[in-house]
Amino acid sequence: MEHPVGAAELLGALAILPVRTHIGAMYENREGEFAYTIRRRTFRGGKTVWRWEVRRGRESQFVDCGISMRSHDAAETSALDAIFSWNSGQALATR
Repeated sequence: MEHPVGAAELLGALAILPVRTHIGAMYENREGEFAYTIRRRTFRGGKTVWRWEVRRGRESQFVDCGISMRSHDAAETSALDAIFSWNSGQALATR
């Protein structure tokens, strides 16, 4: 005998389903003592975002991270801007 599923039960089951994504290849680059990575993530609906992260030094000290919804180039520009901002902040702190 089949049991009918209520709307609340169905919505509860759908709420726990993981969002399907495809994580593309990771891009890494260095700028002086900084390293930054950019990862592409494409969601099931076709939307692609690029997550960037900047780290510094041998201990990989976290500096900044973010997401670009436009392009890989925009993500790389944001990562480089984070490096510039960090360097500018350090220069002002030493004065």
